[in-house]
Amino acid sequence: MSGLMGLLDLGAGALAAHTAGVSVAGRNAANVNTEGYSRQNVDLQSERGAPLIGGVRAAGFSRVEDAILALRERVAAGAHGRSQALAAALGSLERGLTSPATDVGQALAALFGGVADFASAPMDAPRRASVVGSAKAVAASFRASAAAIAQARSDANSHIVSLAEEASGLAARIAAANQALSVSPDPVLADQRDLAARKLADLVGGQARIDGDGKMRVVIGSGAVLVDGDRAATLQAAVDPNRPPDVALQVVDGVHRIDVTASLDGGRIAGEIQFRDGGAAQASADLDALAVAFTSQVNAAHAAGAGLDGIAGRNLFVPPKGNSGAAAAMTVDPAIAADPRLLAAALPGAGPGDNRAALALAALRDRPLAGNNSRSFVDEAIRTVGAVGGATRSAIAASDLDSARSDILRSARDSLSGVSIEEELARLASFQHASEAAQLFLSTVNDLLGNLIERLQQALSTDGGTMRVTETRMIELAGDAVARGRDRAAAAAEQAAGGLRVAVPSDDPTAWADGARANARMTQSAARGTSIARARDGLIATDGALDSLGVSLSRAAELAVQMANGSWNAADRKHGALEVRALRAQVLAAANSRAPDGEFLLAGGKGGVAPFNGAGVYVGDDQAREIEIADGQQQAVTPPGTLLTTAKGIDVLALLDQLATALDNDNLAGVRADRGWQAGQGVRRSDPAPGEVRCRPRGPPAKAVHRARPDDVAAPVADVLHQRAVLPIGRGAPCSHAPPTPTAASPSSRPRRRACSTSSSAV
Repeated sequence: MSGLMGLLDLGAGALAAHTAGVSVAGRNAANVNTEGYSRQNVDLQSERGAPLIGGVRAAGFSRVEDAILALRERVAAGAHGRSQALAAALGSLERGLTSPATDVGQALAALFGGVADFASAPMDAPRRASVVGSAKAVAASFRASAAAIAQARSDANSHIVSLAEEASGLAARIAAANQALSVSPDPVLADQRDLAARKLADLVGGQARIDGDGKMRVVIGSGAVLVDGDRAATLQAAVDPNRPPDVALQVVDGVHRIDVTASLDGGRIAGEIQFRDGGAAQASADLDALAVAFTSQVNAAHAAGAGLDGIAGRNLFVPPKGNSGAAAAMTVDPAIAADPRLLAAALPGAGPGDNRAALALAALRDRPLAGNNSRSFVDEAIRTVGAVGGATRSAIAASDLDSARSDILRSARDSLSGVSIEEELARLASFQHASEAAQLFLSTVNDLLGNLIERLQQALSTDGGTMRVTETRMIELAGDAVARGRDRAAAAAEQAAGGLRVAVPSDDPTAWADGARANARMTQSAARGTSIARARDGLIATDGALDSLGVSLSRAAELAVQMANGSWNAADRKHGALEVRALRAQVLAAANSRAPDGEFLLAGGKGGVAPFNGAGVYVGDDQAREIEIADGQQQAVTPPGTLLTTAKGIDVLALLDQLATALDNDNLAGVRADRGWQAGQGVRRSDPAPGEVRCRPRGPPAKAVHRARPDDVAAPVADVLHQRAVLPIGRGAPCSHAPPTPTAASPSSRPRRRACSTSSSAV
């Protein structure tokens, strides 16, 4: 009887032990999707007994874990949290600095291009307003960029505050788990503590280790203890009084405070601090330095010129009070913003139509005045944004590497500690059959043992140590793959929609910078093309005016030659005087011709004022209007009216007045008289042969002088007018000169033409 009872005790103990095994397998299967859950095993121990009586008992439960693997995973979590936060913050800033509103490089290119176009028409009100508008756009782009950087830094501060609160909560959970585990070593509590430690490492980095008493100790920064046994400090983020509005991070334990802002070696908080005090701060400093260099150079060039009111010394932009905050405070001078007429284009005293100050302002575009005098303003703006893009690209690469390292360690942990449904089903089957074996022990001991061994071999056999992949990990890997594929598809769709391989600097910093420079050059070239097109229109109009002027002067020269002949009477010369005055009016009208935009063509730098008044006095200047036709190259496009004044040798309108007066008064001596001429002389020593007629050929311009018969004394006024008629100021008119033939016909009738020839000996 006692032997039977011993066998029954053996069977009952076996049944209880295998029931516990069923319970553990069921718990594992139930927690297959629980975050941080580690697979558990039931610890079965054999009972000592007589040779024929023994048995088995469940001694307890244990977690499947590897302390070193868990430590490595926490370290990897800290590194990944830092690089991930840094990449996300830099990426957000990059997007903020590459929007149309914050494109400083393009705004600068548009401003300089507009100034170059404005230089071709400094009197044009719409162009003045356009330049002022471009200056406002530049200031707005600087302010928007500064605001984007400030917002990014503010977001980083907000993230630091919220993450510090979350870290304090996790530290408290670890301390509570330490206390609970000291009372009851529950595997579930240990899982929760390890999960909290990994999450805490993702936030603040540091080191977490299990001491000899079984309690976890967490140290962050340069040695600040955040968790010590069942005691947890708090992590507080508050505004740093030395550098508001940035926040400082402190570990607070009662009355003790340790600043760990600069000493955190990992975690998302460290990534936010690195971004705030590193990438964002550098971008802000670069932008402010560019703003200071740009405003100081532009203001100096602008102050050297004068507006339409003739006043110089004005700044185009409000001067910054210092380097810090210069970009955020940039604005156009309120007076110029309200009245574009104050925009400087002329040199002081040169007149409102002068454009030399505008050309000097436009010349700043390509000079290396930014980046410690190593780059142009546009290139420095591109470099500033490109630096953010390059940092973003590096941070993304580091984040991808840390993510891959974390994935490998997570997979290793999951292979060791994760739950596999197939394995747990095999365990359930094993414990089920063990229970049946206990129940049928006495009658089926041999069959049960054989079946149990076979099932155990099938369930627990491995493939030589190959890493197991559980359902949870398979789902995680599949989800990661889908997320990565979705990101790649979204990026490809964006590139396909925009037709761009490089959309932001981090795609390819070098290619993005090249593209940005190309866009800036396109903007400048477009403005230059507008200026050149306008200059071409002005040249066409100038050519037409000079042609008309040349025809009128040719006719005046012809009349002078005719009227110098003594065969004409007073009435004829009266008619001649009327025609000369009509020709004089035509010459005055041609000299005061306007360009298509309304500016006077021959006024030099004073394009807003008629160059010749009614008395024939020239009120313009001798400044030829120049425009930029290529980088560093300028070309004169309109001649000054001094071509028709004594400044260049002869006052044409005054000569026409003198000729008309002499003809009106029938003053033949006045028509003929001039210094260096004597009555009765035929020609000068260098004049053509007797009877030869010379005029301007249709080819390149050359001086020519018309002479009639040897016995005719050609009047010096006629000679002067004739020379003026063929000056190289236009394409010129065909020769229409002819020797005078005394007739009774009216002097307004054209005499018979005779052939013309050229000679290099002409005066």
